[in-house]
Amino acid sequence: MSANDVSWQGNDYNKLGWVYLRLDKLDKAKTSYNKALDLHKRANNNLCQGNDYNGLGHAYLGLHEPNKAKTSFQKALEFHKLANNVLGQGNDYCGLGNVYLSLGKLQEAKPSFDKALNLHKVANSVLGQGNDLHELGKLYLKMSQLEDAKRMFEKALIMHKRAQYPAGQKVDEQYLDELLSKLGQSSE
Repeated sequence: MSANDVSWQGNDYNKLGWVYLRLDKLDKAKTSYNKALDLHKRANNNLCQGNDYNGLGHAYLGLHEPNKAKTSFQKALEFHKLANNVLGQGNDYCGLGNVYLSLGKLQEAKPSFDKALNLHKVANSVLGQGNDLHELGKLYLKMSQLEDAKRMFEKALIMHKRAQYPAGQKVDEQYLDELLSKLGQSSE
């Protein structure tokens, strides 16, 4: 089997892992990402290995295994740097920010989210920027910096609208409504 065929098989397992993540079948996602990773290693495909490690990071985050998630996102970042993939690097830094957020290491989370946002700007990823801004909003919320959180969620909402991502818009609006009621303001 050619390296190209092996890589395509790996891509299929990666996509399957993504589906399992969305279905919250995290052990199956982990298994699929590991199969994808094995195939992409055989094909010597740095970009895809980075994507596989990123998926593993998300699976481990969902399984409440932050140390394994952190290692996976760090490996993803290494491979995305080797592949010169700025978008992937932005996604990896966002994942690392979420690891730190889950561990309550708020001061460590911010630089990761800031790096993610800057890389997503370079990559012209409107969706990535919206997601990063949303995560920064959650960070500021945990830090009880409500006005900063509000500003981030408002910016995230704008980006998610530009990206035509209704699920992101809905979550941004929910956070904003909750924040506005805490701040005693109207959403209109």
